[in-house]
Amino acid sequence: MLHLTRSLDFSAHSSYVRGTETATGAPPALENGIPPRTGFASLRWQPAGRHFWVEAYCSMAAAQRRLSDNDLQQARIGGIRTREEISNFFNNGAVARGLVTGGVLLPTGETLPQVLRRVLGPDLSAKVPLYLENPSYATFNLRGGFRLGEGSSVTVIVENIFDKNYRPMGSGIDAPGLNAMVRFSRSF
Repeated sequence: MLHLTRSLDFSAHSSYVRGTETATGAPPALENGIPPRTGFASLRWQPAGRHFWVEAYCSMAAAQRRLSDNDLQQARIGGIRTREEISNFFNNGAVARGLVTGGVLLPTGETLPQVLRRVLGPDLSAKVPLYLENPSYATFNLRGGFRLGEGSSVTVIVENIFDKNYRPMGSGIDAPGLNAMVRFSRSF
């Protein structure tokens, strides 16, 4: 933490892990993969002698392009797709979402056989990952809080203010979108 003034602090941290199978030089086949380079930076303002604070912070991750065969097969990372899964979504989920009408994928004008050839290639029995990398991201967030009295506080948090889509490595969960929380804490 770096104290810029009596009321203003800057903090940051970063981490990086690189794993390699010694026999092959390939990324190791670990559950949830090797995390990408990640970072966090924060600027916090808390006036001296006051009971409130405000903080702007950024969470970020570089792209992870070194995925093992195991990573590519995991639904949470590579998202392997098969002919059956693509057909099921095309005929059910995409229809329910209004993306397919009359057997045609509206955004591209493709039929199911065309989608299968585009995604799987000539071998329709292939299992193909949807993602070949975990993309980079950065989120901008704000939080602030104030003390209500002895041992009580309220914190307000607004995350992913620019509503960017992102997926933390190995989570299988896309970003929650713009997210707001109010938290009450009581210490005894």
